[in-house]
Amino acid sequence: KNWRKAYKFLLTGTYIATLGLAAVPSLVEPIVVLTKVSPKNALFGALKALNISRRKGIRAFKPKFSRSQDELALMTLMQTSDMALNDSKTVTDKFFRLNLLAQVTQFSRNIAFQAGRLQIKDDLKQLQIEKDTQDVSIATTNARERLIQLGLINPVSRSKTEVETQTQQNISNWADSIGTSNVLPEPEIITKALGKLVNEVIMTPDVLNKPLWMADPRFAPVAQLKSFATVFGNTIGMKVYKDIFIPLQQGRIPAENIMKNAIFFTLLLTAIMGTQALKDALKYGDKESPFDKLNGIEKILYAFKQSQIFGYGGIIMDTLNAEQFGSSPIESLAGPGLTLSTRTAAAIASGDPKKIAKAVSKLIPELPFIPSQIQPRNVIKESMD
Repeated sequence: KNWRKAYKFLLTGTYIATLGLAAVPSLVEPIVVLTKVSPKNALFGALKALNISRRKGIRAFKPKFSRSQDELALMTLMQTSDMALNDSKTVTDKFFRLNLLAQVTQFSRNIAFQAGRLQIKDDLKQLQIEKDTQDVSIATTNARERLIQLGLINPVSRSKTEVETQTQQNISNWADSIGTSNVLPEPEIITKALGKLVNEVIMTPDVLNKPLWMADPRFAPVAQLKSFATVFGNTIGMKVYKDIFIPLQQGRIPAENIMKNAIFFTLLLTAIMGTQALKDALKYGDKESPFDKLNGIEKILYAFKQSQIFGYGGIIMDTLNAEQFGSSPIESLAGPGLTLSTRTAAAIASGDPKKIAKAVSKLIPELPFIPSQIQPRNVIKESMD
């Protein structure tokens, strides 16, 4: 029992010590929605999400302020998909609320949900055009493929003579009501499709999307923080491979997919570099950060690696380059818990106040709204001199 408590304490402590500023890089999550919806729907989805956040802010002062149709629809999804920000009593969940990671992730989910609703409506409209004209185009083919990926196999009958099922009628009525003052409740099949889309945009590792060994509690310290990179690489990285490299191997040049992914990665890398600069400003203050010392090409390559697009490949690169960051390949593979433990133990054993202060300050969680570790490090060092 004591071993289990120590094991749990190690996992929780590592999360708190390493993910204090996780809300900052999480600001890039909404860009991933561009892999699922059109830029137009992504923009309008973001505007709807901002409006919902504004109304929530008003409700904090006026509890009786009415909820919009978009808010009610989001609440339905959160209840059915267990995405609500509940009052969890676990230390980790409370910390993720404190460092704003939970709120940022929730906002990103909202963007994905609102944009997804608009995209499904547009895709259903394309299939209705195909039914009316009996003209199969690239637009209708892409729309059908997107809907199939969400589990909507045959949401619109393919011919005028085919009798619509009750489910198809419910889907059609719901789509027609979006944008009106009386939006109909989503059919269950649409709610499931939107839940799937949101989970694919905000790729939180779970037992369904991460490797089996990472779901084994015995390997939790080793898998810690690696599962995020693996899931992103397996999802987005594999999508890029299917969209671009497979057609190229078949002798085709997928110009549209190349352009779409080029725009996506341009925005993603720009956002990563921007959030890295913000994170460094919070962490280092006026002091020059390691990222500031990189030249332009090195910053782009760093952002590309930080995108986690390589999945397992990124983990291997971190392991091979571990010595450049004062670690070792074994520590890198074993996880952040072992790295923090060995560095702290080595610093204490050295007896050097400066090293001890630096190691102990690394255990102090950083938050977006409190001073960085530099100030606590100086206090610890002065108290030991």
